[in-house]
Amino acid sequence: IIERNPMFRVLDVEKALQALKPEISGEFSIEVVDDEIAENSGVWHVRFSPDGVLAERTNQSPSLKIDIRAFAQALHGDPSLRDLMNLGVVQVFKESEATAATQLLTPCSCYLADFF
Repeated sequence: IIERNPMFRVLDVEKALQALKPEISGEFSIEVVDDEIAENSGVWHVRFSPDGVLAERTNQSPSLKIDIRAFAQALHGDPSLRDLMNLGVVQVFKESEATAATQLLTPCSCYLADFF
C-alpha cells in the first residue's frame, strides 16, 4: 500500500466496479482480500464494455490478488493499478488478464484539499 494523506474505503466491490464507465471491452478475475467486510472478499469475475461493467462472484482462479486498501487506490487511479502491480502490492497470476484490468482501472491523478 502506498501511503497518502487522503483516506477512502470501498464498501461494496461489486457496486464500485459497476459504477465505472469503460470505453473499451475486456474481462478478468480478481481476488479481493477484505478483513473488515466479508461481502467484499473473494474472487470476482469482471466483464466490461461501453455498455457497462458486470462483476460476479466466481470459483475460478483469479488473474490478480489485491488487498481492499490497494483496490481502493486502483479504483481511484492514484496510484494506478499498473503502479501497484509494478511495486509488488498486487499479485499477478495471468498477465493478459491483468492488462485487461488496467484498461478498466485506469490512472487518474487525484487531488484532495482536505486533511484527515
